[in-house]
Amino acid sequence: MSLDADQQLVVTETEGARCVQAAPGTGKTTTMVEFIAQLRAKGVLASDIRCVTFSKEAAQTIETRAGIKGVFSTFHSLGYLICSETERKPVEPELRHRLMFKLVGKWHQDYKEFDQFISRMRRENIDPQTALDSGDYSFAMCRAYLEYERVRKQEGWMDFDSMLRDAVDLLERNRDARGRWQPRYLIVDEAQDTDDLQWRLMQLMTQRHGNITVVGDPNQAIYGFRGARPENLTDFQQWFPGGKNYYLGRNYRSTQTIVDFIRENAPEGTPVEILKRMVAVRNVKGAPIGLKMYWSEDDEAESAIKLAQRDPLNSIILTRTNRTVGLLERLCNKHSISYHLMGRTGFWKQNEIRRAIEAMKDYPTISTEAALNFALPKIEGRYAVEDRTDKDNDALENLKVLRAIGKDFKWCTEFTMYANKMMHRRNNPRGLSISTVHQAKGGEWKNVYIIGAKAGGFPHTKGDPLEEQRIYFVAISRAIDTLRLSFAGTPSPYLRRYLTGEVLDRLREKAEEVDRLTEPDATQPSLFRLTKHR
Repeated sequence: MSLDADQQLVVTETEGARCVQAAPGTGKTTTMVEFIAQLRAKGVLASDIRCVTFSKEAAQTIETRAGIKGVFSTFHSLGYLICSETERKPVEPELRHRLMFKLVGKWHQDYKEFDQFISRMRRENIDPQTALDSGDYSFAMCRAYLEYERVRKQEGWMDFDSMLRDAVDLLERNRDARGRWQPRYLIVDEAQDTDDLQWRLMQLMTQRHGNITVVGDPNQAIYGFRGARPENLTDFQQWFPGGKNYYLGRNYRSTQTIVDFIRENAPEGTPVEILKRMVAVRNVKGAPIGLKMYWSEDDEAESAIKLAQRDPLNSIILTRTNRTVGLLERLCNKHSISYHLMGRTGFWKQNEIRRAIEAMKDYPTISTEAALNFALPKIEGRYAVEDRTDKDNDALENLKVLRAIGKDFKWCTEFTMYANKMMHRRNNPRGLSISTVHQAKGGEWKNVYIIGAKAGGFPHTKGDPLEEQRIYFVAISRAIDTLRLSFAGTPSPYLRRYLTGEVLDRLREKAEEVDRLTEPDATQPSLFRLTKHR
């Protein structure tokens, strides 16, 4: 396979600590596969290579392309393998649930918040006593955590998050165990999504040979709410002194127009070594970036579905939050359009929606509107005090959408039956793809429609400003041939550099033009072609 000069350097310089920063569409996976092939050609045994990545799907993809088995895993499955040398076994879910339920009752805590607290402490490598002594956290939460860990260790089981913590503990205190987990070459993919505990595991596993290759893109680090620390990638030498940086920037995915747009919108702090390499390899200028304004979110969502339906298997509609996914699902169901939700994306899968529907079941004989008025205030009040939902989710906004969907149903029983069906629906892999940006990360589509590119959406009001830049960057870099952005209301500040007074006037003039699902295709979609204002 032909590699460019930067890729070739990564493949041939095999020794030492190496950090590969790879921009979108730069052939990262191809380069990793070729690197593994180079090691095998040099006589390195498969058992001397360990490749770790962020998700099971990514591990399976690389394993298939590399053509060797047994060397690829996620971090958590690696933690499990290391801990399998001990007597601890994975916990039965019901056993853990009973313990959690007992502790949240004893210490008057919320179940989900306590579960998230345990995960956070593990990611940040904070044991219960340290958390308690610091005074930085709730006393009751720390005491519950302390009791949880004591019972877990006494009974000799691991939960999902403890696998990594226990693996690091074992390698730190047991020299023999550490010696058995020293691969000659350690490769870590999607390193921007890793946390401090995972970096400590990397250190421990490379003490003998010192050969580690971490690959990732700090500009695609969008999991800060899960403890990921992209600065570990940019500060690679602090973890591995003397390590060397490599850069992949040539884009093999997108048209020249899209690559130019991606480069113009690269987040703050993007290394100049990446920016100067960020050029399109494809000799295709491609269609201009599309931009469209609407007067309402419903019109915006309907137009996106209508346009994406022209080539549904090669198109995706991207949103910032699950709230907008709910609007899209509603329209798809109303017009009998098959669709596919990426990953864990889904309005109906959110906890606040499930709670609301469960509460509505207490009012089977009344209207949907009345049932919503009875059931929702208590749930809305809980989230109004403090919304701890994930950054691609907004509980209160989701509940507003639920009220809007409820207007389609006269009786509560009818609505709850529909909701239950939606909660358990199976994805249609042959349908139009719909996703939040988080769930679409790592994918690519011929046509990408980004909706909700408005103030308060991109960037989201709940988000960290720098991470919000990266989320937007991930969204626009999924497109291969066509990229279209739209908004209802005030445009996103990310679009400000393109919006002169004249451009805004033209967008407003066209805002009433909507591509309706009930109408035949127009010969040409109604949109403004976005050009940077100098």
